[in-house]
Amino acid sequence: MELPVVTPGYRGDFLFQYASSAGDTFKNSGETVLFFKNGGGSSINVLIAPDPIGNLAFATIVVPIAAGQVVAIGSFLPELFNGANGSVSLTYSSVTNLLVGACHIGRSKERSTAALSWVGSKWEIDTNGRAYNAPELLEDITINGNMEIGAPPSSWSGNASAVLSASTERTGGSGSRSLNVVRGTNDYAALQTQTGVVGDWYKMEWWLRVLTGGQAAIFQSGSADLLTFVTTATWLYGKTTTRRTTATSQTRLYTKGTAEFDDISLRRIVTPSLFASINGSAPLRTIGAAINTCNAREIFGIVSCLDNPNNPKNFVMGIWDDGFWKLEKCVGGVYTQLQSVAGVFVADAVAEIRWVTGTSCEFWYGNALIGSVQTINDAGIVGNSHYGVISSDSENKFSTGLLDGQVVLFSFPTQSPNWIALYAIGDSKTDGDTWVSLLVADLSVAADAYAYEMLPRGGVPGHTTEEMANDIDAFLALFVNVSSHITINLGANDVGALPTEATWKTDMAYIIDAVRSKWPSVQIYVARPWRRGYATQCNTLAVWINDIVSSYPSGVHLGMDERIWLENGDDGATYTTDGIHYTVSAQQVCADAWRAAIGY
Repeated sequence: MELPVVTPGYRGDFLFQYASSAGDTFKNSGETVLFFKNGGGSSINVLIAPDPIGNLAFATIVVPIAAGQVVAIGSFLPELFNGANGSVSLTYSSVTNLLVGACHIGRSKERSTAALSWVGSKWEIDTNGRAYNAPELLEDITINGNMEIGAPPSSWSGNASAVLSASTERTGGSGSRSLNVVRGTNDYAALQTQTGVVGDWYKMEWWLRVLTGGQAAIFQSGSADLLTFVTTATWLYGKTTTRRTTATSQTRLYTKGTAEFDDISLRRIVTPSLFASINGSAPLRTIGAAINTCNAREIFGIVSCLDNPNNPKNFVMGIWDDGFWKLEKCVGGVYTQLQSVAGVFVADAVAEIRWVTGTSCEFWYGNALIGSVQTINDAGIVGNSHYGVISSDSENKFSTGLLDGQVVLFSFPTQSPNWIALYAIGDSKTDGDTWVSLLVADLSVAADAYAYEMLPRGGVPGHTTEEMANDIDAFLALFVNVSSHITINLGANDVGALPTEATWKTDMAYIIDAVRSKWPSVQIYVARPWRRGYATQCNTLAVWINDIVSSYPSGVHLGMDERIWLENGDDGATYTTDGIHYTVSAQQVCADAWRAAIGY
């Protein structure tokens, strides 16, 4: 049977058909590639017989297609492979569940994919050529998730008359306790409340087992998570990724009888690490990808019209989310679900986002339209030219990337993550103030990077430099992630009874050295503090701070100067509430001063 040779259009059209038991042929221009998908359980050989050149004959080429694999073969030199009618002939050892398609790969200059390269600092290629990632996880915001503190474990509250108690450690665990939950009047039996930023992504992991009642579950309220019960009587590990939809959420534990829970964590994901992308140089192109394997509780799919891979805020994505194919848009960091359709996952089926017109968008999977065409005309989206894939877990693996139907091979050169991880150390001026969040937002724009704050914040009201030196090691031990930037603002509580120069410098140097030991490449910025009534002492501290900063050859810098912006020429009347603490209007001014000190 003669195979049609398809030239993929901007909609990414491609045609597979079942291989013929009598063999197949295709017209060959020298720019044709064959794609085979073996859906059977055994390997199949594709046999290609080169055409003799004069009296010179060539051996038949045998290409094995392993069970479950998708393989591309070609292109084919016409002088060697074309028969008298300009066709290439194919035969097969078997045609059971073997699909074949012929694709013309000639590229127009303006649509060429030859120079495209993937960007994704947390992405790699496995030994089978599949792309996958391990997203960057931040601090665990669960309190006592390992259940080791208290009996019953503290920070967990019962709901609907449920009874909580301490039980033995889970099988294979490293502690001594788990949480036993006996149902009260509702399956929703226990909880812990957390806060965060709407739109942030989180990875939740847990262990649980069912003792009585047959079912138990863990669920993140205030998010896009789905409640899924399990029935295992032995300890089961679970994980899922979800996106926060409300500032306040709850980790909720469910049981229909009695269940035990242990090692629960909820960790924020660095958003750019979810994405791998290419610069398509033009908006509204068709992006596609074949997903080979997945974790069905995780998120994976494709992304179109992405603004900035380092700080993604505007894009369209077609994703799998716990049994549903969803089309969503993100505008200015705000997500809107356009449609959600229950579906199934098929290994190596292609997911595509196609732009029918400048504002009409379609989501396809397995060559079938998901839902209906959607109108997307947001100015922040339709002019963007980055395209790619999204994944929340290393178990999701992509076999092929496509742009306008043309294969863009996955390749990820060594890249440094382009994001800023800010950790703030200080006293009450750092503890609960909003300038840190404002600074993070400003740095995202100014540095063209994804910036975030590492939590919990290292600010303690009333702390002197000596007291922070005593606590800094314990603070730093909380983190497993790497910080890139540190702000230190200490001294306002020292000036009332200024220590000796040697003592104060020793304490500050201890803090700096502890941070540099934890994060050798970190950039540290030390503020010069101000407090009403202590101008002389603040000037003395400024000299000492300059001495300390100068003693380090690199990595330690002068930070913002409160003697300038906070004192403001009016003895702090504008920007302090009491000569020490910041007013509401001072928060952005403080953030601006820090941003300038950091170099943006």
